[in-house]
Amino acid sequence: AVVAVKVPSKEISESQREEFKQEVATMVSVSHPRLALFLGAWIPDDLNESVHIVMELLSGDLESILTKARRRL
Repeated sequence: AVVAVKVPSKEISESQREEFKQEVATMVSVSHPRLALFLGAWIPDDLNESVHIVMELLSGDLESILTKARRRL
């Protein structure tokens, strides 16, 4: 399977790390055929290390999909 690994472009604070953990908990509980599949996350204890999120890689992007939908209206 092809996956996407998302990594923040800069260090995140402890409060942002906690928000990230809450988002991961939400993604674990959500499953829908029209959403990218959440596969996992890595949240290191060391604040100097980046968090990572792994998701199914889908073709296209939301902006393109919405643009095509508007054209059909």
